[in-house]
Amino acid sequence: MSAAISSTDVECPMRHSSTTFPLPSIQAQTPMSGRSSTISTTVNSLPDELLLDIFRNIIPQQKRMKDLVRLSGVCRRWKSIIEDVSTLWSWIDGEDGLPFVQKSLQLSRDAPLDIKFETKSWEISRDDVDPALFLSEVLTSIARWKSLTLGIPATSSTPVFAVLRTASALNLEKLILIQKYRCWDLEPTDESLIILGEAGGLPRLEHLDISLTPIALAPLQLSGLKSLSLSNIKFVSADDILHVLQHSLELTVLSFNWRDDNDWPTVFEDQKLPASPSIELPMLHELRLMK
Repeated sequence: MSAAISSTDVECPMRHSSTTFPLPSIQAQTPMSGRSSTISTTVNSLPDELLLDIFRNIIPQQKRMKDLVRLSGVCRRWKSIIEDVSTLWSWIDGEDGLPFVQKSLQLSRDAPLDIKFETKSWEISRDDVDPALFLSEVLTSIARWKSLTLGIPATSSTPVFAVLRTASALNLEKLILIQKYRCWDLEPTDESLIILGEAGGLPRLEHLDISLTPIALAPLQLSGLKSLSLSNIKFVSADDILHVLQHSLELTVLSFNWRDDNDWPTVFEDQKLPASPSIELPMLHELRLMK
């Protein structure tokens, strides 16, 4: 017969909590009824390092916070193992709610952070955390930001970008910005927004992906990019794009996508540009130009 090991099966020393955490991925074929106690002893006797590897493998990184809290409630030993490893708590997702975000910020200590907030549709639902409130919370640890992914409704973007305007994320390596629109919404604003660029730009940024978000590139002081994707951004300066390309010799992926033919010439047909600007991209292996 097949028996799944749950928190009831795992008899952890110094047990102090009645919280249960089923582990359906850990199973055993047992012909005898008393087999589960033997399995419990085996799990209990594993060294901390091996238990930690098991935790990392059964919990997806991008959905980690709530499961880590449940696991740490099984017993004092598990709690100590999980809460002592700061990198386990370094993925911060607004979908999990502010209490979990606050706990992760605390337990991640000095670890680099991957920050994500993305709504499922073009509007904020009742269950969604307010994006500006989420950003204000994680902004206290901005020096540790390694990546930032924002997918937000256009109707909620103004306060979000206001929060980011004067922020300084000098260690950021990856930035993904997406505004979500309904098909009958107005076109994105013609005004170029300045974010993360008023205090030194983004000197360590390697991956930039912007869609439907009119971000000003020049203040970001981009150089050394490895991937660049710009999609449906109105009034992007050709000077800015060429500057990024000329200073990103390690660029491997380059993607431009404009859905409106009227916007395409403003990017690539600026009469003030030299006839043949010098651009060398020796590492480029993927180029996409779409309109």
